[in-house]
Amino acid sequence: MTVEVTHDEDFAVEWVGMHSAISLSRVLKRIACEERSGDLQVAFGEATKTIYLKEGLVVFAASNNLQDRLGEAMLQSGRISEREFLLASPMMRTEGRKFGEALVQMGLLSSKELERQLQHQFNRIVTSLFKVHEGIYSFEERPPAIPDELLVRIPIPHLLLDGLRSVSDKSLLLTCLPPPKQRLRATTRVYSDFDICDLDANEMAVLRAAKEGATIKSIVESCNTDYSKLLRTCGALYIMGFLEPESTTPPD
Repeated sequence: MTVEVTHDEDFAVEWVGMHSAISLSRVLKRIACEERSGDLQVAFGEATKTIYLKEGLVVFAASNNLQDRLGEAMLQSGRISEREFLLASPMMRTEGRKFGEALVQMGLLSSKELERQLQHQFNRIVTSLFKVHEGIYSFEERPPAIPDELLVRIPIPHLLLDGLRSVSDKSLLLTCLPPPKQRLRATTRVYSDFDICDLDANEMAVLRAAKEGATIKSIVESCNTDYSKLLRTCGALYIMGFLEPESTTPPD
């Protein structure tokens, strides 16, 4: 995976700091860019959530929130029954198995479906952090201490997009935009493992408007839809790197 960080503020990211959706985005983006491995932990109130990364990919996520656990999530979604939940739980205690491993052992899940369920669980844990307004984050670089059979591979760009779309404080995204007169351009140097078709109609409209370079005002005016929503979309695309400041350096 190759990712190019284009904004100066991305290089200034600290590995320990105050948590917000913006700081989380910049830390994850830098980890993806530099293909780092380690643990990114976010603590807020009595909750602690940890994202495990390997070579710039999310491979595992954990939380001390009961509702974030795989068993509870599958029970709530109706994927397993309460009886199946209760049958799997003793295997965790007596055989030291993870809940998902117990379900596979019981024949209730295939290994492939377990991987899909883990991906959904990890996605929920990571994107939930974009709705947290306070706390402390810290990143420690090291190989993930997770058994290989439990590791998945989730590209960070998809998590960033889902997370930024879910930000409850929409005005927060606006604080990341450059001055109104700064021209922006849709960048072609994007994530190699991200399909641009995953962008929604508003996001694609913004990129088309900025294809040849434009100010935020002209981008928004050219897209005939809700003004405030388009500004938030510009903020999210700018954070992700799909919009970058247009160079003012004259060509050679």
